[in-house]
Amino acid sequence: MLDKTQTAPAEITEKDLGLGIQFARQIGTGQITLTAGVPLDYKDLNGLLDKLAGAMDRQAAKGTLDAMQNGLDRAKAEYATAQQQLANFEAQVASEWEVLTTKGGRRGPVKWTESQLKQKLSWQKQIETSADRIRQFTLEVKDAEAKCR
Repeated sequence: MLDKTQTAPAEITEKDLGLGIQFARQIGTGQITLTAGVPLDYKDLNGLLDKLAGAMDRQAAKGTLDAMQNGLDRAKAEYATAQQQLANFEAQVASEWEVLTTKGGRRGPVKWTESQLKQKLSWQKQIETSADRIRQFTLEVKDAEAKCR
């Protein structure tokens, strides 16, 4: 409803009109929003949209880069831990075999039981999974760093 104390403009022209553009993107638990306003007769609207989309991608990459780097660090720590645990397990099996050799008269190289082999395979799979995660995070971090430039 018009306030009767105000007068309406005599005539609205195309130059008085504009277009509002808004880009929004979810980043982790937050959101980033870019807004621009241009006149209706703006000549390079597609160029402006491309620039806004590029800026949004760059800001999103910056926002997720820390999370990706933390994931990479965790994957490297898990990899090192799994390798150490496998080495400890292999040393424990060898030590147990040596004890059995001296007490029970067993001879020859270490003979793994079925349960020990399953445990060893489990550690090896964990190491492979960690290595895959490291490769994945490394690619994602490099991609995000390239987008941040």
